[in-house]
Amino acid sequence: MPGIEIKGRSKRANYRHGGSAQLQEHSKKHSKKHMTAMKADMSKGKSFKEAHSSAMSRVGARDGLWANIHAKRKRIASGSGEKMRSPGSAGAPTAKALKNSQT
Repeated sequence: MPGIEIKGRSKRANYRHGGSAQLQEHSKKHSKKHMTAMKADMSKGKSFKEAHSSAMSRVGARDGLWANIHAKRKRIASGSGEKMRSPGSAGAPTAKALKNSQT
């Protein structure tokens, strides 16, 4: 079964035989840096859960696009002098990025 540790098989073998499907699904929710750290740990023999915990402590969980937008709105409301970028301008989130962040 993909993504499940099989009794009698090493953790490294489990990564090579089915763990990649679990990682692919996991990558939809985490950054590329997080996933790279997890893959490195799993190839060294850590289980999925151990690799995830390790990656979270090293890379951290990013709050994401909406957290950044809300934080900026809060700074603007408190009088920081910043302005929100207009849609389509350089550095503004694209429509695709906004849609992907809404889970």
